[in-house]
This record gives sequence, structure tokens and C-alpha cells, in this order.
Amino acid sequence: MPVTIKQIAEASGFSVPTVSQVLNNKGHLYRAETRQRILDIARELGYRPNSYRWALRTGRFNNIGVLTLQREEGDPLLTDACAGILDVLARRDMHLTVGALLNDREEPPAEASTDLSTPKMLREWSVDGLIIHRCHPLPRYILNLITEHAIPCVWLNDRHRRNSVYADRRGGTKQAVQSLVQMGHKHIGFLTSGEGRPDEMGDCWLGYRDAIESAQLKPMDLRATQRFTGPQRRAFCLALLEANNRPTALITADSRSAVTALHAACELQLRVPEDLSIIGVGSRRIDCAGVNVDTLLIDAAALGREAATMLLARVDRPKKSLPSQAIPLQLLDGETTAPPS
Repeated sequence: MPVTIKQIAEASGFSVPTVSQVLNNKGHLYRAETRQRILDIARELGYRPNSYRWALRTGRFNNIGVLTLQREEGDPLLTDACAGILDVLARRDMHLTVGALLNDREEPPAEASTDLSTPKMLREWSVDGLIIHRCHPLPRYILNLITEHAIPCVWLNDRHRRNSVYADRRGGTKQAVQSLVQMGHKHIGFLTSGEGRPDEMGDCWLGYRDAIESAQLKPMDLRATQRFTGPQRRAFCLALLEANNRPTALITADSRSAVTALHAACELQLRVPEDLSIIGVGSRRIDCAGVNVDTLLIDAAALGREAATMLLARVDRPKKSLPSQAIPLQLLDGETTAPPS
């Protein structure tokens, strides 16, 4: 039979309200000796909190949801962001549920509240708030469900004016260009291969353009106009590096483009970094066959921590909208940048 708070109160000599508060995340109101005595007795008796009763009494689930779009490929940024989210939730003795939209269709199913393609956390009361990751754009019927149920939300790695935490790609790319300019580079290209979200690629381009204009240099726009397959990406990089006016340095807005550019340079017998410097944006250090590529690192764990902190503030005050927060990128030195030869 489950151990009750009343039994713990009798065994410890403290009142039921005191024991209840200590066991329900309000132990900071009491002396350390009191908290420890109650926790020790609870452990000895085999007490386990009843989350169902807690939810009925408080209307809270001590649970935060992450909503993302199901993808065939893994997402290292989300994995690392969830680690940061869990760091914050652990301090509040809360847990995390991850739900995926099975598709990004705009039209709702016949009954969104029961259709299994709608994540369970939106069909049932089960989370106190939502962190929305890379659901861009979020289907209108999903947004309507969130609004109707008044679920506090924070957008992760998605720039909005309010209630979002995102990587400062514009500031990071500007920093990368400035470092190349200080090395003496005057022909710096900006490369994409058609991958990534347009808004993210756009932020990287704006940072590049800001720094190029500030240095009074001519921009080299090497952005792909369509999404490439692997062979197309290789051919694209080979063509631009074979040109007479090729860049001496490249900023790539995604890790795949950085790796492809490195392979293409080797195929053309260009020395990296002597003949071509490369800096790529990534959520983890970019490595290519043992070569550490200079990386503009998106600190995904920091994104997760700040998103969780912001969301918990919104859960406590659901009607309060909070300013969005940009997380700086870190330029990690590698083996792929040097002054031009």
C-alpha cells in the first residue's frame, strides 16, 4: 500500500503541511535539518510522490514538452539542446516529453484533438508548457490548438520578436569575416548549398554582408539557388574553386558545405589553409577526415538552457510575454584558416 504524507508526518514528528511542502519543492522554506529529516524518513518508508494527485490538486504536471518536426535524419542540435533543457528541469524536479509532428501539412485532420498525427501533448492535458523547435512554419491548426488551450510556449532556434531563443548567426558570421580580414584576406566568399532554412541562411548572409561592407571589400555571393544533392554540391564547389576569380577564403552557412568545399579543394590540389581558408557554421565542431575545420559553433546546450529558463518563467506567469534572446556563436580555431599565400 502506498506510503502517505500523514504517515511520514507521524514518523518524523512534523506537521502534515510541513511534510507536504518539503516533498513538493518548497523545502527551501525550512531549515536544512528539517528538510533532511523529512526526506530521510520518506526514503526509509519507501515514499513515492503521486503525480496524478499532484496534477489534480495544482493543475500542474511538472512536465515540459518539446515539439519538433519528425525528420529522417538525426538532429544533433536538438539532442544537445535537450541536454541543456534537462539541466534546468532537474533543478525544479521536472521532466521532459518530446513529441514530433508527423508531417507539416497546413490543413488539419478531420479531428485534430483525436488524430494520431497530432502529438499527444496537444491532444491531452499533459504538459505545463511547450518548447517549439524547428517547426517552421508551424501548421495553422497546431498553432490554433496551442492558442485555444493557452499553453505557454517558447520558440527554440527560431527568431521571433518575443518568447524565442535563437543562435545569433548574423553576429557570428560577422565575427568570422572580421577574423579573415585581419589575416589579410580580401576575396572572401559566402557559400551555401541550398540546405538549411531560408531565415537562418539569410541571417548568416546579412552578417557576412555587414562585415564585408565595413571592411570596404567586394562581396562574393556564392549561394546556391536550389537544394543540391551530394554530387551536385561537389560539382558546384569544384566549379567555383576552378574559376580565375576564386575566393581565398570561404564562409559556409552549414557544415556540409564546409566539408564539400574542403574535399573539392583537395581534388583540385589547392592547399588548405594556404590557398583556401574555410570557416563553417555548425552545432558541433566540424571534422573532415581528421581535419578540424574552423567552426562557428552554435552552443545548442546554452540554447536549451535559456529556452527552458524562459519557458518556466512563462509557466509561472502565462500572460507575460518575454523579450527574445540571441545566443552568441563561438569561433573555434581549427586547421583551415591562415593568411593568404
